[in-house]
Amino acid sequence: MTDSPVCLDANIIVKRLIEDDDAAIHRQWTAWHEAGQQFVAPVLQRYELTNAFHRYQTAGQFSVAAVESALASALRLPITYHDQL
Repeated sequence: MTDSPVCLDANIIVKRLIEDDDAAIHRQWTAWHEAGQQFVAPVLQRYELTNAFHRYQTAGQFSVAAVESALASALRLPITYHDQL
């Protein structure tokens, strides 16, 4: 594990959970996992994720159940949330 945590942007999480065929995201995610990387993000990210998944659903791209599952998976990720970064 490295000493510096990775600050994850919401779009990376959305791409990883919704667009799992993105090879670059998959490679980076695997590298972070294998390195035991620690993740951090601002508290606002929870709202950004909720909004992004909601937009997929309202656009008709995913069912309510799929969006709920993706959001639940996102919120279970080992991310330490901070009020300020």
